[in-house]
Amino acid sequence: MAKILIDSGIFVALFDKSDKYHLSAVQFIKDNKKPLVTSLACITEAMFLLAHPRPQNALLNWLHLARIEIAEFTQQDMPALADLMSQYSNVQWVLRTLTLCI
Repeated sequence: MAKILIDSGIFVALFDKSDKYHLSAVQFIKDNKKPLVTSLACITEAMFLLAHPRPQNALLNWLHLARIEIAEFTQQDMPALADLMSQYSNVQWVLRTLTLCI
């Protein structure tokens, strides 16, 4: 089954009720039947953007209960990340995005 890559934006929208995409994010999670995959870099960014313990804790608990796959990357993946950055040098990359590409 195909998996869906999710970035920090959906985490922020899910756990920040003032986010303009909150209701859309909640509906997506309710309707989605495919496995979700993210990276630790995306989780780290979402934790920073949420900025308060209550939504941060809610995110961590949800990640566990929802069984979101957390894709790992290691030192051995760094050349592939560097290659992507070179190949798409016209794009301003951030680590969280790169980690979803390998």
